Amino acid sequence: MAWFFGKKQQEPELVEPPLQFVRPGAPIPQLNPFLYVHARMIVLNALAARADVVRVTFTGQKAQVQYQIDGVYHNREVLAGQTGAGIVAIYKLFAGFDLKKRVPQQEGAFEIHHLQNRIPCRVEDKLVKGAEILSLYLDTGKPRPQKLTEMGLDEERAEQLKAAMEEPGVVLVTAPPHLGYSTVFNAVVRLIDRYMRDVVMVQSVHDREEEVENAAPTTFDPDKGETPATVIPELLLRYPNVICVRKVADKETMALLLEQPEKERLVVTGLLARDDTEALYRAMALCDEPQKLLSQLKAVVGHRVLRKLCEQCKHPYPPPPQLLQQLGIPQGKIRAFFKPGPPRLPPEEIERMQKEGIPIVCPQCQGIGYLGQTGLFELLMFNDQVRQLFQRPTQDLDAVRQALRKLGHRTPLDEGILLAAKGITSIQEVSRVLKV
Repeated sequence: MAWFFGKKQQEPELVEPPLQFVRPGAPIPQLNPFLYVHARMIVLNALAARADVVRVTFTGQKAQVQYQIDGVYHNREVLAGQTGAGIVAIYKLFAGFDLKKRVPQQEGAFEIHHLQNRIPCRVEDKLVKGAEILSLYLDTGKPRPQKLTEMGLDEERAEQLKAAMEEPGVVLVTAPPHLGYSTVFNAVVRLIDRYMRDVVMVQSVHDREEEVENAAPTTFDPDKGETPATVIPELLLRYPNVICVRKVADKETMALLLEQPEKERLVVTGLLARDDTEALYRAMALCDEPQKLLSQLKAVVGHRVLRKLCEQCKHPYPPPPQLLQQLGIPQGKIRAFFKPGPPRLPPEEIERMQKEGIPIVCPQCQGIGYLGQTGLFELLMFNDQVRQLFQRPTQDLDAVRQALRKLGHRTPLDEGILLAAKGITSIQEVSRVLKV
Protein backbone atom coordinates (compact mmCIF):
# COMPACT_ATOMS: atom_id res chain seq x y z
CA MET A 1 0.00 0.00 0.00
CA ALA A 2 2.95 2.31 -0.63
CA TRP A 3 1.09 4.00 -3.48
CA PHE A 4 -0.02 6.93 -1.35
CA PHE A 5 3.57 7.95 -0.60
CA GLY A 6 4.65 8.10 -4.26
CA LYS A 7 4.49 11.10 -6.59
CA LYS A 8 2.10 11.31 -9.48
CA GLN A 9 2.74 13.03 -12.81
CA GLN A 10 0.63 15.74 -14.45
CA GLU A 11 -1.43 16.53 -11.35
CA PRO A 12 -3.47 19.75 -11.21
CA GLU A 13 -2.10 22.70 -9.26
CA LEU A 14 -2.18 22.30 -5.48
CA VAL A 15 -3.74 24.89 -3.17
CA GLU A 16 -1.79 24.66 0.07
CA PRO A 17 -3.87 25.11 3.25
CA PRO A 18 -2.39 27.44 5.93
CA LEU A 19 -1.71 24.49 8.19
CA GLN A 20 1.11 21.97 8.63
CA PHE A 21 1.63 18.76 10.55
CA VAL A 22 4.89 18.55 12.51
CA ARG A 23 6.36 15.70 14.50
CA PRO A 24 9.13 17.33 16.59
CA GLY A 25 12.48 15.70 15.98
CA ALA A 26 11.28 13.64 13.01
CA PRO A 27 11.87 14.40 9.32
CA ILE A 28 8.92 15.16 7.06
CA PRO A 29 8.18 11.99 5.07
CA GLN A 30 7.69 11.92 1.32
CA LEU A 31 3.93 11.86 0.81
CA ASN A 32 1.45 11.97 -1.99
CA PRO A 33 0.99 15.78 -2.10
CA PHE A 34 -2.72 15.68 -2.91
CA LEU A 35 -3.54 13.30 -0.06
CA TYR A 36 -1.44 15.39 2.31
CA VAL A 37 -3.37 18.52 1.31
CA HIS A 38 -6.65 16.65 1.77
CA ALA A 39 -5.58 15.38 5.22
CA ARG A 40 -4.72 18.91 6.31
CA MET A 41 -7.93 20.38 4.88
CA ILE A 42 -9.96 17.96 7.00
CA VAL A 43 -8.24 19.28 10.12
CA LEU A 44 -8.44 22.92 8.96
CA ASN A 45 -12.20 22.59 8.42
CA ALA A 46 -12.54 20.93 11.83
CA LEU A 47 -10.84 23.89 13.52
CA ALA A 48 -13.12 26.30 11.65
CA ALA A 49 -16.13 24.30 12.86
CA ARG A 50 -15.01 24.45 16.55
CA ALA A 51 -14.43 20.70 16.63
CA ASP A 52 -12.48 19.08 19.46
CA VAL A 53 -12.11 15.68 17.80
CA VAL A 54 -11.78 14.46 14.22
CA ARG A 55 -12.79 10.82 13.84
CA VAL A 56 -12.22 8.75 10.72
CA THR A 57 -13.93 5.34 10.57
CA PHE A 58 -12.35 3.24 7.82
CA THR A 59 -14.06 0.04 6.67
CA GLY A 60 -11.93 -0.74 3.62
CA GLN A 61 -14.59 0.34 1.16
CA LYS A 62 -14.92 3.88 2.48
CA ALA A 63 -13.96 6.19 5.33
CA GLN A 64 -16.49 8.33 7.20
CA VAL A 65 -15.13 11.61 8.58
CA GLN A 66 -16.85 13.03 11.66
CA TYR A 67 -16.29 16.14 13.79
CA GLN A 68 -17.10 16.25 17.48
CA ILE A 69 -18.59 19.67 18.24
CA ASP A 70 -19.85 20.45 21.74
CA GLY A 71 -19.73 16.77 22.62
CA VAL A 72 -21.74 15.48 19.63
CA TYR A 73 -20.36 13.83 16.49
CA HIS A 74 -21.48 15.23 13.12
CA ASN A 75 -20.95 13.42 9.82
CA ARG A 76 -18.82 15.24 7.29
CA GLU A 77 -17.33 13.90 4.07
CA VAL A 78 -17.12 10.26 2.99
CA LEU A 79 -13.79 9.24 1.47
CA ALA A 80 -13.39 6.52 -1.15
CA GLY A 81 -11.48 3.42 -0.06
CA GLN A 82 -7.96 4.21 -1.33
CA THR A 83 -8.23 7.89 -0.46
CA GLY A 84 -9.43 7.01 3.04
CA ALA A 85 -6.62 4.49 3.51
CA GLY A 86 -4.04 7.05 2.39
CA ILE A 87 -5.29 9.82 4.66
CA VAL A 88 -5.50 7.49 7.67
CA ALA A 89 -1.94 6.38 6.93
CA ILE A 90 -0.73 10.01 6.85
CA TYR A 91 -2.21 10.72 10.29
CA LYS A 92 -0.67 7.51 11.64
CA LEU A 93 2.72 8.28 10.13
CA PHE A 94 2.90 11.72 11.76
CA ALA A 95 1.79 10.14 15.06
CA GLY A 96 4.82 7.85 14.92
CA PHE A 97 2.95 4.59 14.24
CA ASP A 98 4.54 1.67 12.41
CA LEU A 99 2.34 1.23 9.34
CA LYS A 100 3.45 -2.37 8.92
CA LYS A 101 2.01 -3.41 12.27
CA ARG A 102 -1.68 -3.94 13.02
CA VAL A 103 -2.34 -3.80 16.74
CA PRO A 104 -5.69 -3.49 18.54
CA GLN A 105 -4.90 -0.03 19.86
CA GLN A 106 -2.08 2.49 19.67
CA GLU A 107 -1.54 6.11 20.61
CA GLY A 108 0.78 8.84 19.42
CA ALA A 109 0.95 12.58 18.89
CA PHE A 110 2.08 15.37 16.61
CA GLU A 111 1.71 19.15 16.40
CA ILE A 112 -0.51 21.18 14.12
CA HIS A 113 0.99 24.52 13.11
CA HIS A 114 -1.84 26.85 12.11
CA LEU A 115 -1.03 30.52 11.54
CA GLN A 116 0.71 31.56 14.77
CA ASN A 117 -0.67 28.67 16.82
CA ARG A 118 0.88 25.34 17.74
CA ILE A 119 -1.90 22.88 18.52
CA PRO A 120 -1.04 19.58 20.24
CA CYS A 121 -2.83 16.67 18.59
CA ARG A 122 -3.17 13.31 20.31
CA VAL A 123 -3.86 10.41 17.95
CA GLU A 124 -5.65 7.23 18.94
CA ASP A 125 -6.18 4.29 16.60
CA LYS A 126 -8.40 1.31 17.40
CA LEU A 127 -9.25 -1.84 15.48
CA VAL A 128 -12.83 -2.91 16.04
CA LYS A 129 -14.91 -5.55 14.31
CA GLY A 130 -14.94 -4.70 10.62
CA ALA A 131 -13.45 -1.21 10.98
CA GLU A 132 -10.50 0.91 12.01
CA ILE A 133 -11.29 4.04 14.00
CA LEU A 134 -8.70 6.80 14.09
CA SER A 135 -9.32 9.84 16.31
CA LEU A 136 -7.44 13.15 16.38
CA TYR A 137 -7.91 14.99 19.70
CA LEU A 138 -7.27 18.69 19.07
CA ASP A 139 -6.05 20.67 22.07
CA THR A 140 -6.95 24.15 20.90
CA GLY A 141 -6.46 25.67 24.34
CA LYS A 142 -10.18 26.22 24.79
CA PRO A 143 -10.56 27.33 28.44
CA ARG A 144 -12.28 24.87 30.74
CA PRO A 145 -14.66 26.17 33.40
CA GLN A 146 -12.98 26.30 36.80
CA LYS A 147 -15.97 26.82 39.08
CA LEU A 148 -19.24 24.96 39.52
CA THR A 149 -21.13 28.20 38.96
CA GLU A 150 -19.36 28.63 35.61
CA MET A 151 -20.56 25.13 34.71
CA GLY A 152 -24.22 25.86 35.47
CA LEU A 153 -24.73 25.25 39.21
CA ASP A 154 -26.58 28.11 40.89
CA GLU A 155 -24.86 30.15 43.60
CA GLU A 156 -27.19 28.99 46.38
CA ARG A 157 -26.48 25.30 45.92
CA ALA A 158 -22.77 25.92 45.34
CA GLU A 159 -22.57 27.70 48.71
CA GLN A 160 -24.57 24.90 50.34
CA LEU A 161 -22.08 22.32 49.09
CA LYS A 162 -19.10 24.47 50.07
CA ALA A 163 -20.41 24.79 53.64
CA ALA A 164 -20.89 21.02 53.90
CA MET A 165 -17.30 20.44 52.78
CA GLU A 166 -15.90 22.50 55.64
CA GLU A 167 -16.60 19.60 57.99
CA PRO A 168 -15.24 16.01 58.05
CA GLY A 169 -17.20 13.57 55.92
CA VAL A 170 -17.49 12.15 52.41
CA VAL A 171 -18.51 13.90 49.19
CA LEU A 172 -19.24 11.69 46.21
CA VAL A 173 -18.94 13.02 42.64
CA THR A 174 -20.48 11.27 39.65
CA ALA A 175 -21.16 11.66 35.94
CA PRO A 176 -21.63 9.32 32.95
CA PRO A 177 -18.46 8.32 31.05
CA HIS A 178 -16.94 11.01 28.80
CA LEU A 179 -19.40 13.67 29.95
CA GLY A 180 -17.37 16.09 32.04
CA TYR A 181 -16.55 13.97 35.09
CA SER A 182 -12.97 15.26 35.46
CA THR A 183 -13.99 18.89 35.03
CA VAL A 184 -16.72 18.73 37.67
CA PHE A 185 -14.49 16.75 40.07
CA ASN A 186 -11.84 19.47 39.83
CA ALA A 187 -14.46 22.18 40.35
CA VAL A 188 -15.69 20.43 43.52
CA VAL A 189 -12.11 20.25 44.84
CA ARG A 190 -11.67 23.97 44.11
CA LEU A 191 -14.44 24.73 46.61
CA ILE A 192 -11.94 23.77 49.32
CA ASP A 193 -9.63 26.42 50.73
CA ARG A 194 -6.43 24.72 49.57
CA TYR A 195 -4.21 27.39 51.16
CA MET A 196 -5.54 26.82 54.67
CA ARG A 197 -6.06 23.04 54.36
CA ASP A 198 -3.56 20.42 53.17
CA VAL A 199 -5.20 18.64 50.20
CA VAL A 200 -3.79 15.47 48.61
CA MET A 201 -4.95 14.09 45.27
CA VAL A 202 -4.72 10.44 44.14
CA GLN A 203 -5.13 9.35 40.53
CA SER A 204 -4.03 6.73 38.01
CA VAL A 205 -0.88 7.27 35.93
CA HIS A 206 -3.14 6.83 32.90
CA ASP A 207 -5.37 9.77 33.79
CA ARG A 208 -4.84 12.87 31.67
CA GLU A 209 -6.18 15.35 34.14
CA GLU A 210 -5.81 19.08 34.54
CA GLU A 211 -3.93 19.73 37.77
CA VAL A 212 -5.76 21.53 40.56
CA GLU A 213 -3.75 24.31 42.20
CA ASN A 214 -2.31 23.29 45.59
CA ALA A 215 -3.52 19.71 45.14
CA ALA A 216 -0.63 18.08 43.29
CA PRO A 217 -1.45 14.48 42.29
CA THR A 218 0.13 11.31 43.65
CA THR A 219 -0.20 8.50 41.11
CA PHE A 220 -0.64 4.74 41.19
CA ASP A 221 -0.13 2.29 38.32
CA PRO A 222 -2.99 -0.18 37.71
CA ASP A 223 -0.76 -2.13 35.28
CA LYS A 224 1.41 -3.04 38.26
CA GLY A 225 -1.58 -4.10 40.35
CA GLU A 226 -1.61 -0.84 42.31
CA THR A 227 -4.75 0.92 43.58
CA PRO A 228 -5.30 4.16 45.50
CA ALA A 229 -4.97 2.08 48.67
CA THR A 230 -1.37 1.40 47.67
CA VAL A 231 -0.31 5.05 47.96
CA ILE A 232 -2.74 6.49 50.53
CA PRO A 233 -0.92 5.10 53.64
CA GLU A 234 2.22 7.06 52.77
CA LEU A 235 0.18 10.21 52.13
CA LEU A 236 -1.41 9.86 55.56
CA LEU A 237 2.02 10.40 57.11
CA ARG A 238 1.65 14.04 55.98
CA TYR A 239 -1.49 14.37 58.14
CA PRO A 240 -3.57 15.92 55.33
CA ASN A 241 -6.89 17.62 56.00
CA VAL A 242 -8.50 16.44 52.75
CA ILE A 243 -8.02 13.29 50.67
CA CYS A 244 -9.24 13.34 47.06
CA VAL A 245 -9.39 10.11 45.05
CA ARG A 246 -10.57 10.69 41.50
CA LYS A 247 -12.24 7.29 41.12
CA VAL A 248 -12.85 4.60 43.71
CA ALA A 249 -13.24 1.09 42.31
CA ASP A 250 -12.18 -1.42 44.98
CA LYS A 251 -13.24 -2.33 48.50
CA GLU A 252 -9.78 -1.86 50.02
CA THR A 253 -9.66 1.78 48.93
CA MET A 254 -13.22 2.43 50.06
CA ALA A 255 -12.55 0.93 53.49
CA LEU A 256 -9.46 3.10 53.89
CA LEU A 257 -11.34 6.24 52.85
CA LEU A 258 -14.17 5.58 55.30
CA GLU A 259 -11.67 5.63 58.17
CA GLN A 260 -10.70 9.23 57.42
CA PRO A 261 -13.78 11.20 58.58
CA GLU A 262 -13.29 9.61 62.01
CA LYS A 263 -9.87 11.33 61.99
CA GLU A 264 -11.43 14.72 61.21
CA ARG A 265 -10.69 14.54 57.48
CA LEU A 266 -12.80 15.32 54.44
CA VAL A 267 -12.87 12.76 51.61
CA VAL A 268 -13.77 13.69 48.04
CA THR A 269 -14.10 10.75 45.69
CA GLY A 270 -16.39 9.49 42.96
CA LEU A 271 -17.28 7.03 40.26
CA LEU A 272 -19.04 6.93 36.91
CA ALA A 273 -22.82 6.46 36.95
CA ARG A 274 -25.99 7.80 35.35
CA ASP A 275 -27.17 9.82 38.35
CA ASP A 276 -26.76 10.36 42.10
CA THR A 277 -28.94 7.43 43.13
CA GLU A 278 -27.14 4.90 40.98
CA ALA A 279 -23.76 6.26 42.06
CA LEU A 280 -24.62 5.91 45.72
CA TYR A 281 -25.75 2.31 45.39
CA ARG A 282 -22.57 1.49 43.46
CA ALA A 283 -20.50 3.08 46.20
CA MET A 284 -22.43 1.14 48.85
CA ALA A 285 -21.68 -2.09 46.95
CA LEU A 286 -17.98 -1.39 47.54
CA CYS A 287 -18.52 -1.16 51.31
CA ASP A 288 -18.40 -3.97 53.83
CA GLU A 289 -20.37 -1.57 56.05
CA PRO A 290 -22.72 0.44 53.80
CA GLN A 291 -24.25 2.12 56.84
CA LYS A 292 -20.86 3.63 57.64
CA LEU A 293 -20.79 5.33 54.25
CA LEU A 294 -24.35 6.62 54.70
CA SER A 295 -23.53 8.08 58.10
CA GLN A 296 -20.51 9.96 56.73
CA LEU A 297 -21.94 11.24 53.44
CA LYS A 298 -22.33 14.98 53.15
CA ALA A 299 -23.43 15.20 49.52
CA VAL A 300 -23.52 13.49 46.14
CA VAL A 301 -22.82 15.74 43.15
CA GLY A 302 -24.15 14.50 39.80
CA HIS A 303 -23.37 16.17 36.50
CA ARG A 304 -24.28 15.95 32.82
CA VAL A 305 -23.27 18.13 29.88
CA LEU A 306 -25.91 19.73 27.66
CA ARG A 307 -25.53 21.78 24.51
CA LYS A 308 -26.83 25.33 24.71
CA LEU A 309 -29.15 26.68 22.04
CA CYS A 310 -27.61 29.22 19.72
CA GLU A 311 -28.94 32.66 20.64
CA GLN A 312 -28.86 33.70 16.98
CA CYS A 313 -31.26 31.06 15.71
CA LYS A 314 -33.35 29.72 18.61
CA HIS A 315 -37.11 30.14 18.39
CA PRO A 316 -39.91 29.76 20.98
CA TYR A 317 -42.87 27.47 20.44
CA PRO A 318 -45.89 26.58 22.61
CA PRO A 319 -45.30 23.30 24.44
CA PRO A 320 -47.51 20.51 23.04
CA PRO A 321 -50.11 19.36 25.61
CA GLN A 322 -49.13 15.72 25.04
CA LEU A 323 -45.49 16.51 25.83
CA LEU A 324 -46.47 18.34 29.02
CA GLN A 325 -48.54 15.35 30.05
CA GLN A 326 -45.64 12.97 29.43
CA LEU A 327 -43.36 15.16 31.53
CA GLY A 328 -45.93 15.51 34.29
CA ILE A 329 -46.15 19.30 33.91
CA PRO A 330 -49.51 21.04 34.52
CA GLN A 331 -51.00 22.99 31.61
CA GLY A 332 -50.05 26.66 31.69
CA LYS A 333 -47.03 26.25 33.96
CA ILE A 334 -44.59 26.61 31.06
CA ARG A 335 -45.39 29.18 28.39
CA ALA A 336 -42.83 28.13 25.81
CA PHE A 337 -39.98 25.82 24.97
CA PHE A 338 -37.29 26.72 22.45
CA LYS A 339 -35.76 24.92 19.48
CA PRO A 340 -33.30 25.62 16.65
CA GLY A 341 -34.74 27.36 13.62
CA PRO A 342 -33.86 29.62 10.71
CA PRO A 343 -31.21 32.23 11.47
CA ARG A 344 -32.52 35.64 12.42
CA LEU A 345 -30.81 37.64 9.69
CA PRO A 346 -31.83 40.95 8.12
CA PRO A 347 -34.06 40.44 5.03
CA GLU A 348 -31.48 42.14 2.78
CA GLU A 349 -28.81 39.70 4.01
CA ILE A 350 -31.03 36.72 3.24
CA GLU A 351 -31.81 38.16 -0.20
CA ARG A 352 -28.09 38.60 -0.90
CA MET A 353 -27.30 35.04 0.19
CA GLN A 354 -30.08 33.69 -2.04
CA LYS A 355 -28.79 35.62 -5.07
CA GLU A 356 -25.22 34.41 -4.51
CA GLY A 357 -26.32 30.83 -3.88
CA ILE A 358 -24.99 30.86 -0.32
CA PRO A 359 -26.74 28.39 2.01
CA ILE A 360 -28.89 30.28 4.50
CA VAL A 361 -27.46 28.97 7.73
CA CYS A 362 -26.69 30.69 10.99
CA PRO A 363 -23.19 32.23 10.78
CA GLN A 364 -22.73 31.83 14.53
CA CYS A 365 -23.40 28.09 14.98
CA GLN A 366 -22.94 27.16 11.28
CA GLY A 367 -26.40 25.65 11.09
CA ILE A 368 -26.05 23.24 14.00
CA GLY A 369 -28.54 25.12 16.18
CA TYR A 370 -26.40 24.77 19.32
CA LEU A 371 -23.39 26.75 20.48
CA GLY A 372 -21.43 25.90 23.61
CA GLN A 373 -22.28 23.73 26.58
CA THR A 374 -23.66 24.00 30.09
CA GLY A 375 -24.00 21.64 33.01
CA LEU A 376 -27.06 19.82 34.25
CA PHE A 377 -26.47 19.29 37.98
CA GLU A 378 -28.05 17.01 40.52
CA LEU A 379 -27.04 17.88 44.08
CA LEU A 380 -28.19 15.49 46.78
CA MET A 381 -27.51 16.88 50.26
CA PHE A 382 -27.72 14.33 53.06
CA ASN A 383 -29.83 14.50 56.20
CA ASP A 384 -31.57 11.86 58.31
CA GLN A 385 -34.59 11.67 55.97
CA VAL A 386 -32.42 11.06 52.93
CA ARG A 387 -30.29 8.50 54.76
CA GLN A 388 -33.44 6.62 55.74
CA LEU A 389 -34.28 6.04 52.06
CA PHE A 390 -30.98 4.24 51.51
CA GLN A 391 -31.00 2.13 54.65
CA ARG A 392 -31.35 -1.09 52.70
CA PRO A 393 -30.19 -2.01 49.18
CA THR A 394 -32.89 -1.99 46.54
CA GLN A 395 -33.13 -2.74 42.84
CA ASP A 396 -36.00 -0.28 42.36
CA LEU A 397 -33.98 2.88 41.77
CA ASP A 398 -36.97 4.70 40.29
CA ALA A 399 -38.89 4.27 43.55
CA VAL A 400 -36.00 5.83 45.46
CA ARG A 401 -35.84 8.71 42.96
CA GLN A 402 -39.56 9.37 43.37
CA ALA A 403 -39.20 9.32 47.15
CA LEU A 404 -36.36 11.82 46.94
CA ARG A 405 -38.49 14.02 44.74
CA LYS A 406 -41.20 14.09 47.39
CA LEU A 407 -38.57 15.36 49.82
CA GLY A 408 -37.92 18.30 47.47
CA HIS A 409 -34.93 16.87 45.62
CA ARG A 410 -34.78 17.96 41.97
CA THR A 411 -34.10 15.08 39.57
CA PRO A 412 -31.97 15.45 36.41
CA LEU A 413 -35.19 15.62 34.39
CA ASP A 414 -36.50 18.42 36.62
CA GLU A 415 -33.26 20.32 36.10
CA GLY A 416 -33.37 19.73 32.34
CA ILE A 417 -36.95 20.97 32.03
CA LEU A 418 -36.02 24.10 33.97
CA LEU A 419 -33.13 24.79 31.56
CA ALA A 420 -35.43 24.19 28.58
CA ALA A 421 -38.09 26.52 29.95
CA LYS A 422 -35.46 29.25 30.37
CA GLY A 423 -34.45 28.85 26.74
CA ILE A 424 -30.92 27.73 27.63
CA THR A 425 -31.37 24.40 25.87
CA SER A 426 -34.10 22.46 24.08
CA ILE A 427 -36.29 19.71 25.45
CA GLN A 428 -34.96 17.53 22.61
CA GLU A 429 -31.41 18.03 23.92
CA VAL A 430 -32.56 17.14 27.44
CA SER A 431 -34.17 13.99 26.07
CA ARG A 432 -31.00 13.07 24.14
CA VAL A 433 -28.74 13.43 27.17
CA LEU A 434 -31.05 11.78 29.69
CA LYS A 435 -32.34 9.19 27.20
CA VAL A 436 -35.98 9.77 28.16
